Amino acid sequence: MTAPDTLNEILIPSTRTPLFGMIAALGAAFAIALVAILLSDASLTDGMRTTAIGLGGLWALGFALMARRLFAARTGLLVDHDQARLGFCISQARDLWWVSLARIAEIRGQAIALSGQTAIETWICQVRLKNQVQIVVVESGAREFIDFIVEGLVAKLKLPPPPEADHAPWTYETTATTIAVSRGGALQGVVLTFGLALALTGILAFGQLGMDPIVGFILGPLLLALGLVLLTTAAVKRFAKENLRHDGYYWYHHFSVGKFVWNARKVKAKTPIWRITLLGARGGYLELKGDDGSIIIGASARAMSHASIDTLSRLPDFFHAR
Repeated sequence: MTAPDTLNEILIPSTRTPLFGMIAALGAAFAIALVAILLSDASLTDGMRTTAIGLGGLWALGFALMARRLFAARTGLLVDHDQARLGFCISQARDLWWVSLARIAEIRGQAIALSGQTAIETWICQVRLKNQVQIVVVESGAREFIDFIVEGLVAKLKLPPPPEADHAPWTYETTATTIAVSRGGALQGVVLTFGLALALTGILAFGQLGMDPIVGFILGPLLLALGLVLLTTAAVKRFAKENLRHDGYYWYHHFSVGKFVWNARKVKAKTPIWRITLLGARGGYLELKGDDGSIIIGASARAMSHASIDTLSRLPDFFHAR
């Protein structure tokens, strides 16, 4: 791990995916090589050369950004003893979410049921905050492994046992708030770059309909559609807002841009489970789990995003009836 970790004790090492990073890097190299081969053709016009450089550059940039994310160290856990805080490495070494030890109620293992299944098959090591939020640290099918992780973290952090008041369920006010991951979300640059590259390649292929009907009629629209999907995803993450409202036993959530609203959900939860899951290069999210379903809030959030993981971890405090 890099500079931010040298002053702290590493509790759980970060992971990397060098094989996939190498594949992405080879993709960038292939795009550059292809552009070089095209530019060596003396019959190309200046417009064709400009198109080759621009489009090839987009593909190379997209693969390079992906390689950088895959090579980066992520999902580690460290502790800063001097400032009494726990650090969660999310998507890269400098993407650190610091949680004060004073906010932590306990560290424990818990069995969870996989979605759509009745049998309990998965165990998680979680850090439970005093505001009821659970942070998933490690997930495994082996209970013994989770118990080992929990015991090690408890011994290292020397946390006092949680008072009984910390276990009491919260009550929540009838109110609403808005969340926007906006700038700084995970993989926004990668999604935007690949979206542009796919869309422009699709338009270029569609333009060859007269010379090559198969490429123009089949490949062109497909690439254009994929590109538009990625561009829409990037735009939604950048400009959309998430609206969360509590009323009675129900929680309401939807996305909006201006007056346009979509993906509305309603979940019944008198005492909701708040759980943060960190996904490495894909950032993290807050899950509000109720009696009849779940709401995912702030997907792709990082420590550096506009609505950060720390912001999401404090969301229950906003609704807490004091």
